[in-house]
Amino acid sequence: MSQPTPVGGPVRRRSIGSWIVRLLAYAGLFLLVLTLAAVARFLIVTHDRFPGYKVEVAIGGTGAGKEPRPLQVGFGSVDITPDLSDPARPVWMAGFSQNRSATNIHDPLSADALVIDNGHARVGIVALDSIGFFHDDVIRVRQRVPADWKLDYVVVCSTHNHSTPDLMGLWGPSPFRSG
Repeated sequence: MSQPTPVGGPVRRRSIGSWIVRLLAYAGLFLLVLTLAAVARFLIVTHDRFPGYKVEVAIGGTGAGKEPRPLQVGFGSVDITPDLSDPARPVWMAGFSQNRSATNIHDPLSADALVIDNGHARVGIVALDSIGFFHDDVIRVRQRVPADWKLDYVVVCSTHNHSTPDLMGLWGPSPFRSG
């Protein structure tokens, strides 16, 4: 008496070698897709977000040495401490670990500005109590400076402080959610 044939035809048994080959093929396909995704992400992140933007620094041109003028300097400061009063909108702190929201304010944060004018060129410098103020942000600041300020060059820098709000989006509530 013979065994009945299963529905769909006889059962074929595969050797362990064919399973390994199939597993390697899937792993190779997965690595190819992962590599293509990484290359696409790299191209998106590194493309020029400000095409045609350039900075020309020509401070102290030909007239600066021949015709001295009085040096003028101005200072300013503004409080940039975030508001912590709304628990529904936590302020995530930069550095050290995830899920570190601000609970109180130890010291206020500020943006401190200095303008130096030698009569030939005017330079503005701003120092921010923050970490992660990117070059794209600096370009946006330079583009928003009013023309009537007559600044020839603007420098924006930030302190490297791990007790300031996360401007980079790295230290949110989890590794998978931005701060």
